[in-house]
Amino acid sequence: MELLTLDGVVEKGVFEIPSYQRGYAWQVRQWKDFWNDLEHVSKLGNKFHYMHSLTLRGLENELEDSAFEIIDGQQRLATSLILLGLLAKTTKHKDPKYNSMNLEPVLSYKYYGLNEAFGAIMGEEKDLERFQTSFYAKNLIDAYAFFKEKISDTPMETLEKMFDVLTKKMLFSVAELNDNRIDPFSSFETINNRGKDLSTLELFKNRLHFVAHKICN
Repeated sequence: MELLTLDGVVEKGVFEIPSYQRGYAWQVRQWKDFWNDLEHVSKLGNKFHYMHSLTLRGLENELEDSAFEIIDGQQRLATSLILLGLLAKTTKHKDPKYNSMNLEPVLSYKYYGLNEAFGAIMGEEKDLERFQTSFYAKNLIDAYAFFKEKISDTPMETLEKMFDVLTKKMLFSVAELNDNRIDPFSSFETINNRGKDLSTLELFKNRLHFVAHKICN
């Protein structure tokens, strides 16, 4: 296990959200908390903020040397990347790795409509409504709209501080579960207990994928 800033997470590789998980479920309450945390840490000087866990499992990927399946932490990472892309554009940050187009490949979804919605956000598509193909896709697009409005009401000096805090002072506890004895399906149920609670339907969906996986193997 290691503590990484968002900068360190982005440099680690690319991340995939498996289909057995729920999609992007965060809404206004979670976005407000996230924004308020960022504002608060921006005023604390050299203090850091703990973002909770990012639990991963290594994947074989022909195109990428370092690819990971996210078992826990996708809500925080997706939210961080959406806000990072907006802040980088607004503050005209010069590091190309923070450009929205370069951030898009960092996260992908094995879930209907979500990959397209995330790509549309990062690609700065004008007509985002047509990508609202599901409840979860709408949440992604609404998150983008929420943070875009917040940024428009915030002074540039504050935004520059928030950019630095988001990339350098928000710490993820990153754990890799690469032991084949550990089952990712049951791990998802066990450790995904922070942020927005899983609904009964989402738990049932995960269980169906778990059973199907066992039957196929």
